[in-house]
Amino acid sequence: MSSHAILQKCLNGERLSDVFIVDIHAHLDFWKDSFRIKVDIESIVADMNTIGIDVVCLNKWNCPDIKSANEDVAGVMKKYPDKVVGFAATAFSLGWEDTRKELERCFDDLGFRGIKVHEGYDRVYLRDHVDLPEYKKAVEAVWEFAAERKCPALCHGLLTPEVAKSYPEAVFILAHAGGSRAEAWKYADCKNVYFDTASSLTLRGNIEYLVKLVGVERILFGTDQPYANPAYRLGQVVSARLDDEQLKKILGENAARILHIR
Repeated sequence: MSSHAILQKCLNGERLSDVFIVDIHAHLDFWKDSFRIKVDIESIVADMNTIGIDVVCLNKWNCPDIKSANEDVAGVMKKYPDKVVGFAATAFSLGWEDTRKELERCFDDLGFRGIKVHEGYDRVYLRDHVDLPEYKKAVEAVWEFAAERKCPALCHGLLTPEVAKSYPEAVFILAHAGGSRAEAWKYADCKNVYFDTASSLTLRGNIEYLVKLVGVERILFGTDQPYANPAYRLGQVVSARLDDEQLKKILGENAARILHIR
């Protein structure tokens, strides 16, 4: 494979069958009430097969029913065990004890390998709860669990450099880092923080910027599907001025390492 064969195959409309690809950031269905489009696992798998994505990391939000959301993801994991990795949904209004129990259930009983953190999934304004002791304890329960299991926590909000440094055994993923240079540089010296490429605003040069900032080993391919066509997200990455060995790491090898996928 030449140094730019991956890009050329994409330009030719070919499936990337000889590159291992992991989508680290995807959703089973929409979680916002404003979106009425339904996206099932068959549609996701069809897109994966067309493009060449081998594994997708899914989370789902049936707010406020987090348990049923996680059970839905577990169901598609059973149907496609080689294609789907579950990321457990969290809702900090549950409190410390129930947050901990749900994570244990997802990992020990359902076979999940990651956690999804989002400050907006409780359907409450964060400012109304972030300073409440029980809410803060529930957030800390996630960090503690991630450190114990040495598993990735995909974070949309709530993560800070101080948190990352306080839990060095945990693996944190900064969601949508492909579109934000202002956020990325804050975590440059946090070796346990990775950066996913999923962003509507992945401007030209941003992927190269991240590689230069933290090294190619800490960049993970993500699509945020079904918010965008995964082929479009793939194009944002493969069009970066990187060679094929760097692209292979971003597209799948780095994620395989932190998820323990052979």
